[in-house]
Amino acid sequence: MFVVKNGFTFSRFNALAHSGWVGPATNSYFSRKALRLLISLQKKIGELPKNICFSGRLFDRYDIDIYPFLNQTDRRLLHDNPPWTQEEHDLIQQIISAELDRPFRFADIGANMGLYTMLAAKLCEDAGRSLNAVCVEPQESVGQRLEKNLQSAGIIDSCHIEMCAVGEQNGTLELMLHDTNQGEASMVRQPTTSLAGTEIVETRLLRELIDRFDSQPVDLMKIDIEGYEAKVLEPFFRDTSNAIWPRWVHIETIHDATDELRKILTKNGYVERLRGTFDSIFKLDV
Repeated sequence: MFVVKNGFTFSRFNALAHSGWVGPATNSYFSRKALRLLISLQKKIGELPKNICFSGRLFDRYDIDIYPFLNQTDRRLLHDNPPWTQEEHDLIQQIISAELDRPFRFADIGANMGLYTMLAAKLCEDAGRSLNAVCVEPQESVGQRLEKNLQSAGIIDSCHIEMCAVGEQNGTLELMLHDTNQGEASMVRQPTTSLAGTEIVETRLLRELIDRFDSQPVDLMKIDIEGYEAKVLEPFFRDTSNAIWPRWVHIETIHDATDELRKILTKNGYVERLRGTFDSIFKLDV
């Protein structure tokens, strides 16, 4: 692997590079400008190694690696553009701060490299609340990054990682891999996806994956599984008691052209509390 060590500090995405292949930089503007140039070169000539890695610090406390040529989430960090809006961030903070006398139960379904889990851990630390998380990621290489990031961040003991996919039933399915965005791997073929190959992955039912919470409801479930959400949620709501349903659901809705996900959630008693460009947050009305 060709590794570039660049000494980032992400503190609400402020960067300071001290050395590296792109040369020394004295402030965040120049360090980011150099890295954006690399992104531009990659797009134009396609010859730079995709596994170039930049080491940095997230939220001014978690040491992580980012791979901007492999993952859209990493590119968002590089460009000061986290995948959540300020309104989403503030609502998640409110959810975490509402009940401090027990661990915050968080399910990260489609965890990618662990960004949302690390956000939950950061907000829990700020609120003085412990975290109990389950992180589900099917793609082997991304799951390894997830584990490494949570380990490096010092929060691995609060997280349980399941390297599998969530499916309609237990078994196996073909996962289609994206050429330039590992986070876009999907069990649904997207017409605009640049396919880089496939991987056969284990699938497990959602109710089994959140069973580690001992039949207690998840406080917040973030689910982003690239268009496969409806196939997972329908049998989950059908076959389980609402006593264990997540109290809040943070779900990617950008692929939901027919509003199918909103219909499933509202049919089962959820109220949409926030609608963003890519995601929505629903609360169970019990």
